[in-house]
Amino acid sequence: MISRDAPTTMSIMRRETLFKAPCVEGGTHPKDDFTRGWGQCVAAMLAAQKLNDLPEQTVYGITTNGQVWQFGQLHADVFTQDSRSFTLEDVDSLGAALHFVFAQCCDQVTRLYSSV
Repeated sequence: MISRDAPTTMSIMRRETLFKAPCVEGGTHPKDDFTRGWGQCVAAMLAAQKLNDLPEQTVYGITTNGQVWQFGQLHADVFTQDSRSFTLEDVDSLGAALHFVFAQCCDQVTRLYSSV
């Protein structure tokens, strides 16, 4: 389920019927404030790890203003931001980056629940 935490941030929140271990957090930032956007996104990523009770879980983050997209990941307590930005002008690269993130999440969820 997608819900709005604040007027400028959207997060995928934990719901027992839909998500048992969310691994992607995203934020929108219409004022091009990516620094603030990453702060909010990383806070949501940390919250996902804690809610999932999986401190070693890799959680992926995406922040965008609608034209520019940036990606990062939080593994354990180490946050890594991709140095590249993706734009709608290069939709193939943006689509590939999104596909990569969701494929990683799918693999992670499969591993988590196949061991249960």
